Amino acid sequence: MKCPPNRFLWLLLASLLPALPALGQASPDWPREIDTALGTLTLYQPQVESLEGNNLEARAAISWQKPDEPPVFGAVWLEAELDVDRAERTATVRDLRVADARFPDATEEELT
Repeated sequence: MKCPPNRFLWLLLASLLPALPALGQASPDWPREIDTALGTLTLYQPQVESLEGNNLEARAAISWQKPDEPPVFGAVWLEAELDVDRAERTATVRDLRVADARFPDATEEELT
């Protein structure tokens, strides 16, 4: 199996959301890894695709690696609201959602 079944993938992706304090922020903490009993999900630094008003869209490469198997690479598309405090010179990402996730080498059976 080249990627986790869909229910596991979405569970793992949902567990990544709290680990993203700032989309696209330059940080030595990238990539971010989540280790589970099923394998390791790695999220690479997100890239902002658009920012219109406070609506942020980004994409990020991800990989899924089961123990003793090579990683399978894919991508996620993220949507969020961005709150900017100009006086404090800060931005806060809120309401982060995974809009789509794709593993190009996955079969239909693996994705169900």
